[in-house]
Amino acid sequence: MEDQFNRSDTNPSFSIEDAERILSAAEDSPQEPEEETGSEVVTAAFEPVEQEEDAGPAEEPRKLTPEEAAAARERRRAKIKEMKRRRMIAYALMALILIVLITGITLIVRAIRNSKKPDTFAQIGPMPQETITVESLKDPYNFSKEVPATEDVGNTWFSDALIIGETRISGVELYGFAPGADLFYSGSMTTESAKEGSGYDRNENSTNLSSILAGKQYGKIYICLGLNEIGWYYVNEFEESLAGLVDTIKQAQPNADIYLQSVIPVTAGLASSHSYITLEKIASMNAMIQSVAITKNVFFLGLPTELVMEDGSLSGDYAAPNGLSLTQEGLNLWCTYLRTHAVKEGDYRW
Repeated sequence: MEDQFNRSDTNPSFSIEDAERILSAAEDSPQEPEEETGSEVVTAAFEPVEQEEDAGPAEEPRKLTPEEAAAARERRRAKIKEMKRRRMIAYALMALILIVLITGITLIVRAIRNSKKPDTFAQIGPMPQETITVESLKDPYNFSKEVPATEDVGNTWFSDALIIGETRISGVELYGFAPGADLFYSGSMTTESAKEGSGYDRNENSTNLSSILAGKQYGKIYICLGLNEIGWYYVNEFEESLAGLVDTIKQAQPNADIYLQSVIPVTAGLASSHSYITLEKIASMNAMIQSVAITKNVFFLGLPTELVMEDGSLSGDYAAPNGLSLTQEGLNLWCTYLRTHAVKEGDYRW
């Protein structure tokens, strides 16, 4: 083999390709101890060697067959792939070691921080607690709905009540259906005249609303108006006028609960024969009353189902012959409705 390298050095046609073939052949053949590594073989191949004087004519280097050349190239590729694979494994191991180190440092820092915190509730004092009151447990009142049915609160309910309305409410005093209640009424009373005009009290004495509100502290005040306003030319002004009346009462009696009674209708016969009192207009007035109740956060009252027919008219069983006023039974039915639709203090929050 050494002679082969020596001869190749004198061959003018020797090339890099020939050297690679020789190297491949050298790897496949047994090596002497002093030439075990490929680098030593390459060094020996390119170092000038003095030819022996008695050496014969130079021999042509053995050329590798195509199969041997292909096998040599394949081995080189395999070596390169193996180096890349080992390099990727090394990178992966380095990344894993780095992750482990970061995780360990993080856990150590957390442990140090936690060791500085107090480990008992006694050291940090009592935990703050949210104050829960009975008021916060109550259901909020929905002012967009009619007052729901309740237990009968009895006639004592009216002992601190004021009822404001037209003449139709005066019978409750006559028949004693609302004992202890104060009245303020007149035949032509409207939301405007109630604020600025005069009327009658329960003893039929002439008075005005300011005097009544200033004379006593009321627990509840009922407003039963709207029928006389149906004849107004600008009927839509009723809603604004009613809201103003509510504000006046709230200012004078801030602790009183205010109930807005929907308009007690008239009989179908009277509605069909009257020029402006119609069932449709009464329904429109009731819608405006409910709107004020929502806006001002006051209570809206419906009517007993026995008192009103399916078409919205007043039942003839409880109507006076004029088709407008209530009979004694009708007034009793209405006052019973007030007692069984009463919002007591503490039932809701608003």
